[in-house]
Amino acid sequence: MMQLPPKTTIILDNIPDNCLLGIDFQFFTPTADFRGIKSIPDGIHVLHWSTLLRANEREHLTSTSTGFMLQEENQNRIIEINGDNDEVIDESAMNGRLRLAKNGTSLEPALGSINMRMAHFIDAHEGSVLRFRWQDEEESFVEKPTNLPMKALEELYGHLLRYPENSFPVFSEIASEITVERLSQLLPVSYNKLKTPISSTSASDIDTYLLDEAIAKASGTKMQESEDEESFRFLKYDLKRQRTWREGAVGRELTAAALDRSWFLSDIVRRQRDGDYNMVLAEVQQCFILIVILANYSAAEQWKRLLELLCTCKTAIYTMPDFYIKLLQILALQFESIPDVYFENLLGPLFVKKQIRELKKTINDPSNRSFTTTNENEQNITSFTESKRVEMLSLLSEISSVLREKFGVDISNSDSRRNKLNMASEVETAQQYGSEDVNYEPDIGNESDDADEETGEYAPVIVNL
Repeated sequence: MMQLPPKTTIILDNIPDNCLLGIDFQFFTPTADFRGIKSIPDGIHVLHWSTLLRANEREHLTSTSTGFMLQEENQNRIIEINGDNDEVIDESAMNGRLRLAKNGTSLEPALGSINMRMAHFIDAHEGSVLRFRWQDEEESFVEKPTNLPMKALEELYGHLLRYPENSFPVFSEIASEITVERLSQLLPVSYNKLKTPISSTSASDIDTYLLDEAIAKASGTKMQESEDEESFRFLKYDLKRQRTWREGAVGRELTAAALDRSWFLSDIVRRQRDGDYNMVLAEVQQCFILIVILANYSAAEQWKRLLELLCTCKTAIYTMPDFYIKLLQILALQFESIPDVYFENLLGPLFVKKQIRELKKTINDPSNRSFTTTNENEQNITSFTESKRVEMLSLLSEISSVLREKFGVDISNSDSRRNKLNMASEVETAQQYGSEDVNYEPDIGNESDDADEETGEYAPVIVNL
């Protein structure tokens, strides 16, 4: 008699004919005898799916998203959409390239055949057998009790797809900071309570709040406060509307805080994450996974909020070097992994360039740091060593190469045309407002390196007299 199968097994019942399934960053369409996935390694994974729309349904399409991933050579989970009959078929040995639609068309037309994606997170561990059944009324896979005799499992096992462990990127590396406990704090309350799948249109609590506020303002009604159980529970802040310095800050401290958001980072992590900075790293990874698998807009916006905040914390880079080394490792793998279309349309090349340049500038020149909290920072600075600075710069060099070679983004060139006089004016305004206006947020961090280096439009001009 067969013992429990190794690793984790997922059984899928009643799979619809027009379903595009996936596990982690692998996408495939099931054949007639397909019944699930086997040999899933321990850790957090994502089971996801969508239905394919027929040609006569496309005009009614309201949300379109999928999450194609570049594959390593000889892997067989590359998806091609046949433009003649909308059939999705598997391709093998594609030499690491994603075949889009036929006749050289772009990814966007291919996505036009795919409906909204939905997903369940899976906690895989040795000997686990999970069972999901498609429910037509919910248009979703719903987890059911396994209740499967060992003989029936043995008969099914030959119809299960083996988890592709040798693909790039390795999902366990992409999700290295995500644990079951951290995941439960980031996912919607409804997911934890009812196992309601998340989807391409799932929103974050901050986006839901801002939308409700905008609707109330437009309608001239009072905003109704209510408990939100349907939204992702990301770090909740808005750099454009929120004070990023401590209450009562004046003078030099206020000036420093306008240029360095380290105090603000420390404050929100203390209040919202009990001081656990690894939760911040887990959130960066969680957002990335939701971007790639679900093309989730709210996740992309939160990823950008996090990157902007973390890249403008000058003091924190020197007081928490190990945290920033981890962050750079995560970003390097994410930039290497993300498909071009998502980088262009969801993250934004100019935005990424600006933030990475700011981070590199601080690490390159320690004089850019400013201590914005207490004198304890002077003691903590001893944790920053030259070897750690070299490691950071090495990771930044790796990131710079990926951005340049893969996306044509060169962080050594500046697109900014602002000079230090503009920046000084903003700091002066911040000092003027002080802590009286909590909604005031100076627009900082855009100063041009061209101005510092006297290059570009700031280069000296030779005049012949």
